[in-house]
Amino acid sequence: MPRHYKRKTETKYKIEDLRHALEELRNKKLTLSQAVIKYHVPKTTLLKQLKQNEFKIPKKGRSAVFNKEQEIQLEKYILDCCKSFYGVTPNSLRRIAFRFAEANKLKHSFNKESQLAGKDWYYGFMSRHPSISLRIPEATSLNRITAFNAAEVNLFFEHLKTIQTKHNIPGHRIFNIDETGISTVQKNYKILAPKGLEQIAKATSGERGVPTTVVCAVSATGIYVPPMFIFKRKRMNQLLTKGGNSVIIVTVSESGWINESIFQDY
Repeated sequence: MPRHYKRKTETKYKIEDLRHALEELRNKKLTLSQAVIKYHVPKTTLLKQLKQNEFKIPKKGRSAVFNKEQEIQLEKYILDCCKSFYGVTPNSLRRIAFRFAEANKLKHSFNKESQLAGKDWYYGFMSRHPSISLRIPEATSLNRITAFNAAEVNLFFEHLKTIQTKHNIPGHRIFNIDETGISTVQKNYKILAPKGLEQIAKATSGERGVPTTVVCAVSATGIYVPPMFIFKRKRMNQLLTKGGNSVIIVTVSESGWINESIFQDY
């Protein structure tokens, strides 16, 4: 949960006092030391305001570690890592922020012992960059990552277009086939339970699921092929088709996943 810090101390001067002090300084009615004593405004605040062309209400609290451009660089780095399938965790971001500040010799109050930026900085960074959110990633194999890229996809569609044009293949003869895995163990959702219990259980068909694969195929014109169910077994049993209709296809494999021979049969 993000923490909302509430300031415990307030400035000893009012904004109107700061305006009056600056006006008298610019009109040379007071010296810098006299303005500090009369209006109780810090000397550094007056000097900073005098250097600016326009009056700006001074920000309370510490100065930001990174400027706007540097935070945009951090945001871009996070998005690039996500696109490359190597996401940045909250702890990784805090470590990167510390090293980024050290490399640029920026003044910061990060923990030098743990070499991490603080949690308050992390929550503040997330609030300043609403385009980034904390998500649970889907596990993706390296084989799929290396095979699925812009060059390979473009090459596939170029070949598809060439073959379709050459043989004049109609849309009802072009099929998209995909598979999905179904576990025999249901996914648990959050439940209401008494406070103080160290462990809460919920009944399922098993603690470790057995994979079952379902293969589906649909043509470009909306025609579908009956689905095929692949159960994890060595031998086929007709009881596996019990409760199903007459058009579904049922088969078995040792792993529960599809293989080359089953694909050809389908």
